[in-house]
This record gives sequence, C-alpha cells and structure tokens, in this order.
Amino acid sequence: MLASGLQMPEAVREAQDYTYQTLLNGMRLGMGQFIPDRLFWARADAEEEERSGHDKA
Repeated sequence: MLASGLQMPEAVREAQDYTYQTLLNGMRLGMGQFIPDRLFWARADAEEEERSGHDKA
C-alpha cells in the first residue's frame, strides 16, 4: 500500500480492512480453525459476473 503512494494512516486502514475481510470470508476445512480466504475479492467479482450473466438471459 505504501508503495502505491498511500499515506501511512490510509495504508494501515486498507491493510486492516483486507485482513478483516479475509477472516470474515474464511473457510473452515474439517473441524479445525477458519483459514483466511485471501482471494475473497476474486471470488466476489466472479460471483457478480455470474449473477449479471444470469440476469441478462
């Protein structure tokens, strides 16, 4: 985030939000702890495209 030109407070907010979303969208594999879903953003985009494709049909 810092490398993309954000100021420190904004970079920290973005990182915290990303971490929160990975935990919120985590997967529970078996009976263990939740595993963070670090690709939640990619799945959300694919689901949106799939839904919009069904609406057009």
